[in-house]
Amino acid sequence: MEPKQTAPEYIYPLSTMIEVVGVKQITFNKWRIRNGLFPRTKQEKGWSYYSVADICTATAVKGLIAQGAQAKFAIRAAMALLPRFEAMDKAARGHKAEDDWIDRVLKHSVAVIMSDDDADEHEDAEVSVEFYPIMVPLKTVLKTADNRNRIGWNAASFLDLFEIYKSVLFSLQIIKLGDLVNPAALDRMSIQDLFEALQANH
Repeated sequence: MEPKQTAPEYIYPLSTMIEVVGVKQITFNKWRIRNGLFPRTKQEKGWSYYSVADICTATAVKGLIAQGAQAKFAIRAAMALLPRFEAMDKAARGHKAEDDWIDRVLKHSVAVIMSDDDADEHEDAEVSVEFYPIMVPLKTVLKTADNRNRIGWNAASFLDLFEIYKSVLFSLQIIKLGDLVNPAALDRMSIQDLFEALQANH
C-alpha cells in the first residue's frame, strides 16, 4: 500500500510505529485522540503514516510515562521535543550541515524536562525543556534543575534524545546492526560513527 501523505518523510505505517515504540495500538490511539499526540493527524488524510521524528517522539512519550509522568503531560513534553528530533534527523542525514549546527542539534541532545508545581501530578503542567551536551556532567544538570525548582519548577524527567534517535534508526533498519563490527558497538556509537553508518547505508 502506498503512503497517502506526499511528504517524503512520512513513510512509516501505523504498524511500524507500534512495533518500534513497543506499545499496543489501543494505547497509541488514546495518546493520539485523547491527549493530542501528532495533532496534524486529525486534519490530514493518511494520518497513519509517520516520520522517523514522529517515531522518536512517541518513543519519548513511552520513556516519560515509564519515569512516572501522566500521559497528558508526557505527550505535551514529547511534542515539545518533536522539532528537535526533526532537526536531528535533518542534520544527521544531511552530512553537510555546518559544524555549529551539528554541535547544537546533535551533541546537545540531553533533554531536561521540567514542569511547574501547581498541577496535579503534572498532568496539566506547563512544560519547560532545556538541552545539554551528551557528555555534560550530571551534577551540572542537577544543579540547573535544583535552581529551577527554587523558583517553582520541578525536574520531571531526563531523556537522551541521541540514544532515542539512534535506537529508532536501528529498529527501522535504516542502519543495520550487521554493519557494525559487533552489536556491542551500538552502545558506544558516537555522533561521528552515526554519520559514517548513515553514509554507508545511503
